[in-house]
Amino acid sequence: MPALLGAMGLGTEIGVWYYRQQTMQSAADSAAVAAASAGSASYQVEARGVATKYGLVHGQGHVSVEVQNAVTCPAASAGVVYSECYKVVITSFVPLLLSPLVGYGGNATVPEGGKLVPKTQLVSTAVAARVNTSRKYCVVSLGQADVKVDFDVNGAPKADLAGCGVMSNESMVCNGTARGFAAYADSPTGDSSGCGEVAHRTPSQAIGDSFAKLADNTPIQPCASSNNLDAPPAAAGITYCGDVTLNKDVTITAPTVIVIKSGRLNLNSHKLTGSALTIIFTGVNGYVEGKGTLDITAPTSGDWKGVALYQHPDAQRVDFTLSGSQQEMNVKGLFYFPNAHLTLNGAVNKDVVPAPCLMMMVGSLKVDGGGFFSDSAQCTGLIDLPSKERGRLVG
Repeated sequence: MPALLGAMGLGTEIGVWYYRQQTMQSAADSAAVAAASAGSASYQVEARGVATKYGLVHGQGHVSVEVQNAVTCPAASAGVVYSECYKVVITSFVPLLLSPLVGYGGNATVPEGGKLVPKTQLVSTAVAARVNTSRKYCVVSLGQADVKVDFDVNGAPKADLAGCGVMSNESMVCNGTARGFAAYADSPTGDSSGCGEVAHRTPSQAIGDSFAKLADNTPIQPCASSNNLDAPPAAAGITYCGDVTLNKDVTITAPTVIVIKSGRLNLNSHKLTGSALTIIFTGVNGYVEGKGTLDITAPTSGDWKGVALYQHPDAQRVDFTLSGSQQEMNVKGLFYFPNAHLTLNGAVNKDVVPAPCLMMMVGSLKVDGGGFFSDSAQCTGLIDLPSKERGRLVG
């Protein structure tokens, strides 16, 4: 009879273990997909939040929900690209009930009541990948500039975003000739603005800032002795402190990084040309002003590959306007101002045929007439356009 009772008890106990294991595996699968979908810095919070819904709270009841990013991805099928993989490992312990009657003493011990108690440890593991979709964005409004409308286009009769769309992490409005100027438009509230050629009213998850981490590559250099930019820098990089003035037309052909600390770049009725140039603004009041021409192409290799204009993510917010009647802007590469409210009066890249790759990621954007031009086909080999990425279970 004791043997029979023990066998029956063990069968019941194994059933409990199996049910617990299935719950943990479902939690791990869902948590891994959530981590991959979230990406950026919130992946761990998202994964543990999902696990909590399954009753598995990290740090409580000897439950552990460990989340890793940048793990090795398995081979993807043809036509699919895994940009990054995330791994979730959930560990928990179940008590021993009748199984000790048949000599089973568990496979682990945990401290309880001042002593080590034998238990059965269960582990579930899942891996998910971020998978790109076909919805790539030439213009992204991050919603970080504290304005009423984060993407506000009031007429854009000549705007042309070939092969790409626009994304706002908050609100979006397109009026008049701006309606349908992009291939598609997405926002967390759904696009009722008419910005896209085809309405996409399904809400879209806010897009992460994948370029903030580039700030770690900002050169640390002493300030230049003069704030006049009247010749190509002698070295591969130069740092100016305060406002910088373009004193004559300057052409920079070598790969160069210009850092401007707490200052503006005044074109001063001249033309700055760069074939592999990155301009970085740090501190306060950093942007481009003055009448003139900025005609730059981002580097095609190195730490700043694909980046033309870059505001350090720790820089203070700025509000500035680029006017077609003042600044002629021909930019190929990333235009990154995450802490800026940018107003465009007139066109950007208006005289370039075909339109180059221009990827704008800003805090918020307002366009009053004119527009901007970008051809996503020209971005190949220069910069990866942001796109909607979804988590997919891969292991």
